[in-house]
Amino acid sequence: MLRAIAGSGLNPSLGLGHHSRRNPFCLADDLFEPFRPVVDFAVYRLNSNKFLELSVPVKKYLAGLLIQPVKTSSGKSPLGRAMSALSQSLARSFAQKERQLEIPALPSSFPADMQNLWDQTDFS
Repeated sequence: MLRAIAGSGLNPSLGLGHHSRRNPFCLADDLFEPFRPVVDFAVYRLNSNKFLELSVPVKKYLAGLLIQPVKTSSGKSPLGRAMSALSQSLARSFAQKERQLEIPALPSSFPADMQNLWDQTDFS
């Protein structure tokens, strides 16, 4: 999310809903919210299967979340691209006074997509 924010020319410390002098990433916390169910699902599954350490396979699994498809106005896009689209739409809303954000949604294939990611990860 931070990479998407920086790429959009926004300041990650200036949040919309999150505000804290001690948090330099308030905007990242705000813009991450639409993606939280994906990460929460993945972390819950890791925890349920007793993968409690941040090992190399766990890191690969979590990094794989960035290529999971989400629904956008242009169809399905990888989650990482949807982060950039959301951040860019926020920058446009400030610059051009647009009131429309590119907020992704989970596709109906989400459970199967997440199962495929799980099955493709070698946790041994």
